[in-house]
Amino acid sequence: MTPIAPLIETFLREALARQRGASRHTQDSYAQSFQLLFEFAARRLKVSPSALTLEQIDAGLVSTFLEYLEDKRKNAAVTRNVRLAAIKSFFRVWTSPDSVESHSLYPCRSFVPCLEGRWADVAEARVSPAE
Repeated sequence: MTPIAPLIETFLREALARQRGASRHTQDSYAQSFQLLFEFAARRLKVSPSALTLEQIDAGLVSTFLEYLEDKRKNAAVTRNVRLAAIKSFFRVWTSPDSVESHSLYPCRSFVPCLEGRWADVAEARVSPAE
């Protein structure tokens, strides 16, 4: 099981900020997206947010999270899509062979096969045009 917290921290500090040159506003928006996702996942899975693992964040959980954002939090599709973009961006970075090899935290790619293709069904089902 791969703890997700160190991956997110590296993504926000290294990949997003340094490699992609994202603005502070984008970094904060992405961080907020992950905070909401982790709080939701922790409640759903009955674990603490710090105990969440990469393997627990699957397409079904993300799809349910996106529905929660719209139905319970009353977020518009635009806001929901921003959250989805953050999640997809994170998984694209960590499933890219170049990205994985460049991060010293995870010298092996043993977790990459379990993530490949994980988000295609979520993206197809949930992304809608901006309102």
